[in-house]
Amino acid sequence: MNRLVKCLYRKAWFEGPDQGLYLTYDDGPDPEGSLAFAQELAQRGIRATFFCLGTALEKAPEYPEALLALNHSVGYHGYSHISGFSAAHSAYLKNFERPAGFPSRLLRVPYGRVLPRAYHRLSKDWQLVFWSHMPGDYKKNLDAEALWPRLETALQPGAIVVLHDRGDALEKQWRLLDALEKAIVQRGLEAKSLPME
Repeated sequence: MNRLVKCLYRKAWFEGPDQGLYLTYDDGPDPEGSLAFAQELAQRGIRATFFCLGTALEKAPEYPEALLALNHSVGYHGYSHISGFSAAHSAYLKNFERPAGFPSRLLRVPYGRVLPRAYHRLSKDWQLVFWSHMPGDYKKNLDAEALWPRLETALQPGAIVVLHDRGDALEKQWRLLDALEKAIVQRGLEAKSLPME
């Protein structure tokens, strides 16, 4: 994220609260494997934060509690994946109304696109989370092999790394899991979940 964005949105998180590594996954839950992937991360001692879409949660309302039981944390990614640069102000704010019983104050707006007026309103109810690194796992032209150097570079103390747990991106995450675990151990990092308060 550039300096202007950080200056405009001072209360938002662009880096983790300490020297832990904060892996975050957007756009789930994917019925084809998000929970299995979260379980595998937990089994390897890798904690993460999953930013869920409301449309996906409608099909898997138990998902946030399942993540919490695995010692991950959960955040909201909006009801649908809309851009703050093109949506009408009122429709944009409505997209981020907290679902009933949602257990977290963490919010990541899709694409990181939010205008100042909307940011100031949303930050009253949510802790907005941006990122320090975006390796680009969603890009069609990046297979897992090409993605790995970009992801490996992002594995730094205090980094918030944005990844995705749907479709092709999730498939790439599965393929890179052994390398990810090895790099985390070799660098002496602790993969942590973001605090939800």
